[in-house]
Amino acid sequence: MAERVLLTGISGYIGQHCGAELLKQGYEVVGPVRSMSKAEATRSAIAAVAPVDKLTFVEADLLADRGWNEATQGCTYVMHVASPFVLAEPKDESELIKPAVFVVGAAVVGAGVAMLVLPGPGVLIIVFGLASLVPAVGRWIAARANPATR
Repeated sequence: MAERVLLTGISGYIGQHCGAELLKQGYEVVGPVRSMSKAEATRSAIAAVAPVDKLTFVEADLLADRGWNEATQGCTYVMHVASPFVLAEPKDESELIKPAVFVVGAAVVGAGVAMLVLPGPGVLIIVFGLASLVPAVGRWIAARANPATR
């Protein structure tokens, strides 16, 4: 049985690349989306480059504390690449911190969850548990963070 990875931000650009790489490597991927209406477009985009037979979606919102405990059930890893998109600096910094708290809190509650956190566009990588979870994704992000390789 394949190990399960909860991948936040799966409907975004970086999230789709991470999801495709995880699926190519044989992982089961659980993608939380704010609305299930985003699931089919995301599945189609990933299907163009990777098998999607091990891809499932769950409804969970980064800004709400519901759905996260259920979303992490059975997951060995959490890859957190989602971030709220803001046009102006919020008056309260918790608007940017709260989404990570829900995801991290759910992961900590889930027994046996190792965690890979990629805040922002992957500039900072913090790995808890398994350093080799997605080496190709790490190389992909590192290459894009280096202006010389763009």
